Amino acid sequence: MTQISGMLICVDMSPLEFMKVRGEPETEAVSVRAGTTLAYFKQIAYRHRRPSAGLAKRLAAASAGELDAAEMVFVELKEPAGVSSHG
Repeated sequence: MTQISGMLICVDMSPLEFMKVRGEPETEAVSVRAGTTLAYFKQIAYRHRRPSAGLAKRLAAASAGELDAAEMVFVELKEPAGVSSHG
């Protein structure tokens, strides 16, 4: 977050940060403007799914640049519970 002239401006937030700062109604509005659902956005936010490059760009545009498309596409996904890559 950046403070400019007393205004707090959030840029390049992760999807989870965006959802926490903006709240569910605004997150849903951004999701719909980008052509997806709040449920799918939450899967992206909690790193269970990666959006396509096209969806990531649409989410970044719908959020007026607060979301970073590259961060969404290249984020490391969480492993499902009970699964270990060190097995």
